[in-house]
Amino acid sequence: MVDEALCERINKWLSEQGYPLEMQVARAFQDEGFSVSTSEYYLDPDENKPREIDVLASLQEVINGVIFQLVYTVECKSSKKNPWVCFCASTSQTREPSVGFVARHATAQGRDMLRELSCNPDVTTGHMFNLPDRHAYGVTNAFKDRLDVPYHRFSRRTFA
Repeated sequence: MVDEALCERINKWLSEQGYPLEMQVARAFQDEGFSVSTSEYYLDPDENKPREIDVLASLQEVINGVIFQLVYTVECKSSKKNPWVCFCASTSQTREPSVGFVARHATAQGRDMLRELSCNPDVTTGHMFNLPDRHAYGVTNAFKDRLDVPYHRFSRRTFA
């Protein structure tokens, strides 16, 4: 016998948590062919404590004899009080495929390789490096005048 009141309370609680968003993000990556893992942990170098990664999505392809692995480490955040706002370019904006290609986060060696491959249209227009027509280039919390949280957290990290 199902306790309807308990199910309703659980559904209400779940709707106020981040779990549905994490599952939605994981499913979106899976739908695009990524291998996805949720609730992975890493050791925070600042506090030497384990921290959870909401979604880890990876895609590996061989392009021109070179193995590329694209990995997204995703922290899912939701806020009704201060919703996240993404800034997107207009749909009418056109760009060369190589523009978004060389601006990827990578190690120094990876950046050198991306710069070299950015002249090859077979590579820059492939599935792994293809950007959607509309994509966010910035994000912030609405109704806050404080620190730019995404920028601050990212700017503390450097790529080797």
